[in-house]
Amino acid sequence: MFIKVNENEYELSTKLGVSLKLEQRFKLPLTQIFDKIAAAEINELIDIISLSADKLSDKAFRSEILDAWDYTDLQYTVQELIARLMFTGTDDEVEAKVEKYPLGETQKNLIRKMLGIPLKSSEQPTESE
Repeated sequence: MFIKVNENEYELSTKLGVSLKLEQRFKLPLTQIFDKIAAAEINELIDIISLSADKLSDKAFRSEILDAWDYTDLQYTVQELIARLMFTGTDDEVEAKVEKYPLGETQKNLIRKMLGIPLKSSEQPTESE
C-alpha cells in the first residue's frame, strides 16, 4: 500500500509482521485495534502509519503528516491499512475472506470500499404477490 504525503510517496507494509508489531505496541488484537480506530488519538493513528512505514522514530515523517494532512486523511489511511492487514490477496480471495468474516453486510461493504473491491447490495429481494 502506498500513501502520498506532500510530494513524497511512502510504502506501508501490510505483512503479518506489522500486525504483530501493532498488537505488541497497543496490547490489543488487530481486530480490536480496527474496532477502536474511530476513538484513537491522532498520535496513535500516526504511530500506526509510522510503524507500517518503518518510520516510528522518524520525527520528520511525523511532522510531514501533521503539516500536510487533515484528520480525514489520517483516519481513512489507518482504516484502509488495518483492512489490508486483515484481508490480502486477489480481489476474489479478499471477497471470499470478507464474506466469511463475522460482520454485518454494512460493515463488510465498508471494508470492500476501503479495499477497492465491488460492494454487495444489502437489499433483500421482495416477493411479488
